[in-house]
Amino acid sequence: MTIISRITAKGQTTLPAAVRADLGVGPGDLVEYTEQPDGQYMVRKAQHGLQCLRGILKPDFPASGADIDQWCRDVRDGGMGHE
Repeated sequence: MTIISRITAKGQTTLPAAVRADLGVGPGDLVEYTEQPDGQYMVRKAQHGLQCLRGILKPDFPASGADIDQWCRDVRDGGMGHE
């Protein structure tokens, strides 16, 4: 099956209803475009939410619960937090 959609002057396109249904996407969902070795693109529903952020940020210091509480107090009180 071939489905065609138009690109607007702003570079936007609407995913046709059949494609949205097949991908299981709706308003607020992310769509991922991955270039394949042959130059074509694969389109799929992107993982989003906290799962996609897991492991990205790593503290540069060992942080206990007490350390985090103190950092929050410092920031709230106008300090710089952990330096």
